[in-house]
Amino acid sequence: MATFIGTWIAAGLTLMILSFLYRDNPFFRFAEHLYVGVSNAYIVWLVWATIVLPDFIGRVFINLDPAKPWSPDYWFLVPGVLGLIMLTRMVPAIEWMSRWALAFVVGWGAGFVIGPVLNSYLLAQLYASFPWVNMQPYLGAPASEYIPALINAVILFVCVVTVLVYFFFSYEHKGVIGGAAKIGIWVLMVAFGASFGSTVMARVSLFIGRARFLVQDAEPTGHAFSALLTLGLLIAIITAIIARRRQPPAGESEPAE
Repeated sequence: MATFIGTWIAAGLTLMILSFLYRDNPFFRFAEHLYVGVSNAYIVWLVWATIVLPDFIGRVFINLDPAKPWSPDYWFLVPGVLGLIMLTRMVPAIEWMSRWALAFVVGWGAGFVIGPVLNSYLLAQLYASFPWVNMQPYLGAPASEYIPALINAVILFVCVVTVLVYFFFSYEHKGVIGGAAKIGIWVLMVAFGASFGSTVMARVSLFIGRARFLVQDAEPTGHAFSALLTLGLLIAIITAIIARRRQPPAGESEPAE
């Protein structure tokens, strides 16, 4: 019974979300608000169960595992107090206190991630852009493998250099610099196009997953997809008929309010 009811609810909410393809409507808004509310509730529970309870209450106030020796670690009061101070944003009179906790978290987070981000997003990618680095695995390889790898390495290096030249605004883009900048524009267009295409394919994959759920998974369980789709079409037809009847005849204007 739980699977039966859950499948019907999932199929109904899926059709409500997909109804936005036609236009904004109350069914879509209901499903949207429900999704946001359930997501926020799940995040709140997840933070409580995985962070607050074991890492704050379980280390400072209560022994959650009697089988292990336990002594309170009062250093965890510092992040706990900062977290509580952040909640003062809900009280306008003392909202200013949350800025101190937020400033501490942002500053600590920025200092903590600067090193890894510089290493992974700048230095590592810069090092991997040089042709002699990419060609090291192909040293001693036959020409059928070495030559294509060399061409790819050179193209990658040229693309990186031209894109950097495009973002170099200290000199006017004329002559050699202007030609390199134009090549950089084309490289950026190709990169953005590939990124956009990847995003579109990811969304299409999500849609295919929901479509397979409606057609394959929901059908054996009470034919939820067929029944809900028929009900949705009937509601849409009735709504369209009512809206058409409420429209004033041609040549007549609506009464002024």
